[in-house]
Amino acid sequence: MDSLEALIADVKASNCLSWDLESTSLTDNPRDALIPKHAKVTHVAMASSETAGCWDASEEVLEVLCGFLKNPDVYAMVFNAPYDHAVLHHQGHLNHKDFKAHLVDVLGLVWMADEEDQHGLKYSVKKYLRMKMIEFNDVVANSPAAQKRATLLAPFTASTKIIKGWTAKSPKRPYPEWSDAPKSRTAIRLALREADPKLTAKEAQAVAEGLLDEKYLDEYKAWLEEERAKVQPAVDKCDERINKHMKKYATADAANLIKLYKKVMPILRKERTEHILEVEMAVRMETIDMRIHGMPVQPAALRRIGDELDPILEELRANVYDLAKREFNINSADQVRDVIFRELCVPPPAEFERRGVGIPGFTSGGDKLMEEMKNDGQGHLLRGITCDLDTIPEKLIGSLKCNAVILERLAHPIGQAILDYRTAAKLKSTYVDALLAELEDSGDGRVHGAFNSFGTVTGRFACVHESTPIVTSRGTFPISEIPRKLKPWHSAVTTETHLGRQRRITDVWAKGIDEMYEVELENGETIKCTADHRFLVDGKWVKLKDLPEWEGRT
Repeated sequence: MDSLEALIADVKASNCLSWDLESTSLTDNPRDALIPKHAKVTHVAMASSETAGCWDASEEVLEVLCGFLKNPDVYAMVFNAPYDHAVLHHQGHLNHKDFKAHLVDVLGLVWMADEEDQHGLKYSVKKYLRMKMIEFNDVVANSPAAQKRATLLAPFTASTKIIKGWTAKSPKRPYPEWSDAPKSRTAIRLALREADPKLTAKEAQAVAEGLLDEKYLDEYKAWLEEERAKVQPAVDKCDERINKHMKKYATADAANLIKLYKKVMPILRKERTEHILEVEMAVRMETIDMRIHGMPVQPAALRRIGDELDPILEELRANVYDLAKREFNINSADQVRDVIFRELCVPPPAEFERRGVGIPGFTSGGDKLMEEMKNDGQGHLLRGITCDLDTIPEKLIGSLKCNAVILERLAHPIGQAILDYRTAAKLKSTYVDALLAELEDSGDGRVHGAFNSFGTVTGRFACVHESTPIVTSRGTFPISEIPRKLKPWHSAVTTETHLGRQRRITDVWAKGIDEMYEVELENGETIKCTADHRFLVDGKWVKLKDLPEWEGRT
């Protein structure tokens, strides 16, 4: 690692700087480090044409970085600029308006070079530079020092929860030793009577009550402090080793940005798209500014709209229940199927015709079930299937398609009634409840939207309908609900790519109103998207409007 003085001299001589921030959370929740206003800079990595290094985020180091970023003669390279820019702004190191250097977001470069491929830093370094970078988790979680640190602190990880639980409505405390697991009042009473059978239930209850007195909480905190002091020297040594590895990791990030720039720029020049880069970076700067400052929203107006929607939802819900002749979960596809096909005996609309006879559609689960029936010698039960419910085996009725298209075509008013309810419910949950939750999180009465200029192969800012289900490592959610369900983001929340790789979900962007098309896939599932949405067809990404089926659209 080079000295800070050498780095300063190199940047002044070349007017070239690449930089990267490493941060931690300002709150008790480590995941909040991913939210710029809750992040504290711990390390600053910088590199230039001949030098590279990483330093603790002291005032001197941050002043050097911000001084370069204010210089209009400097070309400042970063990877995925919004986060780093927002952290500097929110923590008072550099007002975004004072950023005068030429922004070069290397993420944009690799996107422009091949927008259909992945664009992560480590992937891009491996692709263009033929190098394998250190993984972040190998530094902070999987390294021997990190694992030893975790082992040393493991006895204390539950202490915060124990302290809060001590004074809760149903209190708990470690028993019988401070190092033991917390037990409830009842569990302590039972343990006391088991240790001393002569104790009556009333006596044991009184002792248990006394053991949960707050004076013992002070004793527990003092014990924690003593035990933590015993392991602190070893923890400090682990921190030193982790810090050393972190600096090496961050230095490599900053140095590889310049190498990537030098490798990818010739590709853009060859394709004669270099001039577009200036436009892209100007847009990037504006969207960063928009995200930092946000848009003012009137919570009272939103609440009023929500209040107006509530009776409408109740009326629409009651209409569905009247048509169904009972109450059920309108958002449950299984319950909707049971009501429509089993209880009301409404025939499913035809998905296609065979010899002039309408045949209903089945879900992918239904297709698998039919395959199993064929293998079990029950194929004859499938040959006579039509839209007449009497011809459909009972076990398959629960696998009939029941999506929006089917509900629209049902020969019964309950189909449209369900769609009307879901439309109003989505309006309230997405545009009223979600915005109010966002305002509460922001704390400044503004919605801070994120704008993804070049992080996706399926469009510039967004291109799928808000109801599109996304399969994540924590379950399947409509894309519009992911911010509420999974925010703040955590490195463990991933989704699988078309290449079978797990990739971390970083954010969700709302584009607004656009013309949408509903596409039905071979397995019967549907997706709503814009004409520019790309589908993986025979190993290649093809826009919806470029597919052969586009000409025959309805």
